[in-house]
Amino acid sequence: NHFKLERNQERNHFKREIDHCRPERNHCKLERAHFKLERINFKLEINHFKLEGNNCKLERNHCKLERNHFKLEINHYKLERPHINVKLERNHIINARRVRNNLNVNNVNIQVATRVI
Repeated sequence: NHFKLERNQERNHFKREIDHCRPERNHCKLERAHFKLERINFKLEINHFKLEGNNCKLERNHCKLERNHFKLEINHYKLERPHINVKLERNHIINARRVRNNLNVNNVNIQVATRVI
């Protein structure tokens, strides 16, 4: 009986000590979980900033592509304008006349030169 009583007293003593430590252990567990969550939150923030940076790069590239697209459209429009083609045809005709006139002048010079000789 004495041993049983002593054993029960010791067991109760340890239980009280464990009960006394339990809130502190729970507090430590909560702190650890809190720090884990903070770390995860920090990683999420980093990924968020990376995604924002990538989004900016994509927007910048999109703007460049749009600008190039408009440049191409302007060049296409310039080529399609009829008065430009008319100008080119007129210049072509003028150049052809000049060439023909030069040939005529050269023929005359050759004829004159052969008569003189």
